[in-house]
Amino acid sequence: MDGFAIINDDSSEVAVLLYKFYKQFGGQTAVDMVALTINSLPLSQGKVDSYHYRVDFTHSNVYTIWQQQNKPPKPTESQWAEMRAASKLEAFRPMAEITYDGGPYKEFFMLPRQSVSLLLFKGQKPTTAAAGDLAGRSIVTIQGENIVGGGNGTTFSLFSLDGKRIVSSMIEGGRTVAIRKCTSRRGVFLVRVESEGKMLTSKLIRLD
Repeated sequence: MDGFAIINDDSSEVAVLLYKFYKQFGGQTAVDMVALTINSLPLSQGKVDSYHYRVDFTHSNVYTIWQQQNKPPKPTESQWAEMRAASKLEAFRPMAEITYDGGPYKEFFMLPRQSVSLLLFKGQKPTTAAAGDLAGRSIVTIQGENIVGGGNGTTFSLFSLDGKRIVSSMIEGGRTVAIRKCTSRRGVFLVRVESEGKMLTSKLIRLD
């Protein structure tokens, strides 16, 4: 099994894609239990809508419907309509409203081989500190691979796309932090800058 996660531009939606692919289709009927843990959703704490979509033999599968229709070489209009309906992404479970408290999110489900699960989390973008809360602090920006500004208890964290914290460090007042020098890893990462528990800024960056 493999997968990856992405976040949208304003950090209000997170998508997690999990898939199980085997080169040989024959005999791949096993179903495995998945214990998904997301250590840190980059969303504001509070109400978050959680969706789970599936593509497998019985979900979002036109070929299965065609087989159930006895493989008609020239489908009727009603058969075409049935297959078009099956071509849409189908929910694996109903939408669930969760209360996100900043801790790990966990979900357990069965995933057949040769299948894909898409989990979406929709909430509010992380709360940015109000102007009055920034008194005595430097404004912080993420410019390319650098964090510019900060001070008075400002910290930054680097997360992999599966939510694992890679680096966490205090920012010395006013100095520029070269993120590339903080890790030898390469790829796409989420950078979060906070001060006294309040989000100052966050951004996806690529380190090549």
